[in-house]
Amino acid sequence: MATISKLPSGKYRAQVRKAGIYKARTFERKADANAWGVDMERAIEGGSVAGTIRAPKDMTLGDVIDAYLEQVPAGRTIHANLNRIKARIDSTPVGRLSAVTLRDYVETRKADGAGGATLAGDLSNLSSVLKWARHVRQIYINPDLAKQARQALTAERIDTRSVERTRIPTKDEIARLVDYFESNPRQIIPMGTITRFGASSAMRSGEICRICIEDIKWNEKSVLIRERKDPKRKVRNDQDVPLSGEA
Repeated sequence: MATISKLPSGKYRAQVRKAGIYKARTFERKADANAWGVDMERAIEGGSVAGTIRAPKDMTLGDVIDAYLEQVPAGRTIHANLNRIKARIDSTPVGRLSAVTLRDYVETRKADGAGGATLAGDLSNLSSVLKWARHVRQIYINPDLAKQARQALTAERIDTRSVERTRIPTKDEIARLVDYFESNPRQIIPMGTITRFGASSAMRSGEICRICIEDIKWNEKSVLIRERKDPKRKVRNDQDVPLSGEA
């Protein structure tokens, strides 16, 4: 167990002695000191201290996220999620990032009204950043912090699944939408065509709007969808999609 002692300054010093390794750090809050002590003991037991570099004192979580987004291809959703995290805890020094930091982040997001699926998405993207920092950049950081924070949501019985649709639009509703778009003289984007194509093909709006004329295979009645969303392949997931009916 880590030894936590209160200093005359009011700060807390955490000390870990394990397997011949000694580590110590000072924190403003006792909870942060305890969390760091637990993380450090796990790191020493797992051998993750060796072969890594200690992050400079002025390196923040925001710096790591920026470096990740510069070097790893990521879509708009991932950018939005990580920037949302930066807006709250970007100034947190990498060396002081702990389970308590992420717990506080989750609590502030919950206070804003964020649901379980949104929180799970944030933490999943942050988990990718931490794993990249640890395994690619070799920065001494606990890559499982965000994963553990996500598991805590389940422990709190917070449903992290998205709300399923209860129905699809009827043909009449689609026709009324198309009529509305096409009767608006100020409408420049061909929303009527996009709506009809989307209803027939079940493609995402981003997939539809990325289609170029050279992607259409007229004789085969198919279209090449570039970088189609896939949970297992984040980049270069191009697919030929057959088209039928009105599509």
